[in-house]
Amino acid sequence: MPQLNCSTYCLHQNRGEFMSNFLDQASLLYEFFSDICPSYLQNVVPDGSKYPYLTYTLDNLAWDDSSLIQVKIYDQSQSVKSILTLAQKLSDEIGEGITINKNGTYIYMRKGSPFLQFMVEDEQKFIKSVYSVIEYNVY
Repeated sequence: MPQLNCSTYCLHQNRGEFMSNFLDQASLLYEFFSDICPSYLQNVVPDGSKYPYLTYTLDNLAWDDSSLIQVKIYDQSQSVKSILTLAQKLSDEIGEGITINKNGTYIYMRKGSPFLQFMVEDEQKFIKSVYSVIEYNVY
C-alpha cells in the first residue's frame, strides 16, 4: 500500500470537501428552482420534457465567492400568462434577497440585471421564455 504524505492527504481531503460543497450547492439550487416549476441544468433537459420548465446555470464556487446564475423559464403556449406567473413566483421567492442552506453551505441570492426579459424562442411552436439573471454568493 502506498504511503500518503501530508501534501497528498491534504490534496485528497480538500478535493473531497470541494466535491461535497459542489454537491450541496447543486442540491440547494435544484431544490430552490424546483419549487418554482420542474427544473434542469442548462443544456441537460431530458427529451420529451413537458412545458413549462426552468433551466439554470451552475458554477462551482469556493467559499465567499460570487457569480451569476442564468435562468430561463420556458413554456409552449399562445399566451404569456403562465410564463409571467412563474417569473413572478421566482421574483417573489427571491424578494430583496434570500439565503438558502444545507449541510453548512449557504447561498445568498439576489436579483441581477436584467432580472426579467421576455423572449420568443420559436414562434411557429409557440415556445416562449423569460430570461433572468440572479447574483449569488456562497458562504
